[in-house]
Amino acid sequence: MKHIFSFSKNKEKKELSSAKRLFIGSSLIILSLFLFISFVSYFFTGEIDQSNLAEFTDISISNSNSLGKIGAIISDFFIYRGFGVSSIIFSFLVFISALKVLLDLKKRNITKNWLWGFYLIFLFSIFFGVVDNGNIYSGIIGYEIVNFLDIYISYLGIIFLLIFMSLVYLTFRLKFGVNDVLKILKYFNKSAKVDMDSILIYDEQIIKLSEPIHKCRKKFVNEFIPIVIEKYNNISGKNEKVTLDYRSDLNDNNVSDLLKKSFQKDMILQFTSCGIHKDDLIFKIDNNSIKKFGSQGQQKSFLISLRFAEFEFLKNNNNLSPILLMDDIFDKLDIERVKNIVDLVNSSEFGQLFVSDTDKTRIEKVLKSLKNSSKIFEI
Repeated sequence: MKHIFSFSKNKEKKELSSAKRLFIGSSLIILSLFLFISFVSYFFTGEIDQSNLAEFTDISISNSNSLGKIGAIISDFFIYRGFGVSSIIFSFLVFISALKVLLDLKKRNITKNWLWGFYLIFLFSIFFGVVDNGNIYSGIIGYEIVNFLDIYISYLGIIFLLIFMSLVYLTFRLKFGVNDVLKILKYFNKSAKVDMDSILIYDEQIIKLSEPIHKCRKKFVNEFIPIVIEKYNNISGKNEKVTLDYRSDLNDNNVSDLLKKSFQKDMILQFTSCGIHKDDLIFKIDNNSIKKFGSQGQQKSFLISLRFAEFEFLKNNNNLSPILLMDDIFDKLDIERVKNIVDLVNSSEFGQLFVSDTDKTRIEKVLKSLKNSSKIFEI
């Protein structure tokens, strides 16, 4: 009996013509450059543009992003609402895909590149979420992943996870093996010759200058903190309790002992890991980090309080009124806080004050309530 039906397994694969490859490849290159430029521009203009994102159809309001309103919205979506700084990998993935289409390389490699690309994006997003949780570098996705993982495996577990993920990428993607590790260790052993005489000279200068700087900073902070708290209370209506902590390695140790204890660690890291240069101010609201737990309005109120406190400190210590510049001061603030800021400006001798705002109607209302003379400049 003859076979009536037959099926062929070897179907011919459809290949793109040279013209189509040129069009698709060139379009992807343009897209990759568009993404890259808008992403890079976001790190310089993201905060400025954030208040204007909702005004997409308003042609009277422009954005500072190098690629205008579309560039601002796309970069905000990928970086702020997405994966943070690791989103820039998307532009490289699109560019590599474009080259593969133009050169007619294997499609299988394109898929592989994208899979490993997404893997790196998640890896870096989680990494930046651990290093500086809540910062722009991790994005909302990285922030949420880290907070979720922190509940189940804590920060220590997340660090182990990052190490494991890095090992997976090194071994399976980069084919990094034991021999490569031995080569690197051998290289560092050769280059790890220590010039102790030079190190002692540097340490001597660090020790000599660190103590006076630390005393001066402590004195400044003790005078500055009460002014900041007073200004914040004036703006918030005393609804929240804010504090500033001055953290320094020198609070409980002397510089000489610190440098001796950290010597071996510093030799591995190739930089000085402790000392006066690691000092920091920690801003808190209701005993929690304002960066992580404060709302946008609370963070903005705190920044304004710092500016007002800086002004008063300089004025009291130098017997002159500095020029105060406040950029986009009323954005993200409720009506009550705006009113309190206006009252604060009215009750203080600020001298010359420059205020920038994107809402002309709002700034006109504010200026009418001020006792001082004012003038509006439109740019």
